[in-house]
Amino acid sequence: MTATKTSAAVANRRAARWASYLPAWGRIESWVVEHRRRVTIGLAAVVLACGLVAVVAALLAASEHRLSTARAEVVVAGQRAVGTLLSYDYRTVSEDMPERRALLTDEFAGPYVDQLKSSTAPLLTRERVATLAYAKTTGIMKADDDHHVTLLMFVDQISKSPAKSEPTFTGHRIRVEMVNSDGRWLVGQLAPI
Repeated sequence: MTATKTSAAVANRRAARWASYLPAWGRIESWVVEHRRRVTIGLAAVVLACGLVAVVAALLAASEHRLSTARAEVVVAGQRAVGTLLSYDYRTVSEDMPERRALLTDEFAGPYVDQLKSSTAPLLTRERVATLAYAKTTGIMKADDDHHVTLLMFVDQISKSPAKSEPTFTGHRIRVEMVNSDGRWLVGQLAPI
């Protein structure tokens, strides 16, 4: 048998196999024609369900993206804000007030500024203390949504004063509540733990 005869034999067997499926296909086709309205409604329902699933998945993905972006932004903003709010220099503590106030929500600005003016600033001036604060570690304790996040920070402070020959190192655990106000993360509460 030659190669051409072998190819023809294989092609004939394939054609015979496909021909055996045609009666079944004909029955399916006639059923579809008879039940065209049901088939159309069923296909429309399947397409609609797939579309709804796609929309819900897209909304969930967008929400998760917004939340993860907010979490990354709030950690950086919180560290910067806490570093500024807990760093003091007795020579400039009064002049730094507008910069500090800009990092706070309106609700928290009043108590923070009052505390700074009434007790912290006089003590810094009397003792001539300069303090640098920075967040060593920050974690998210709670994220209600992409506008309210509670952070836990481990903050180190280095203080220098003429009263002590060496700088003083202190560590603090601080709960920081951050609020997104018009696209800016502001400190809404600052409390030691």
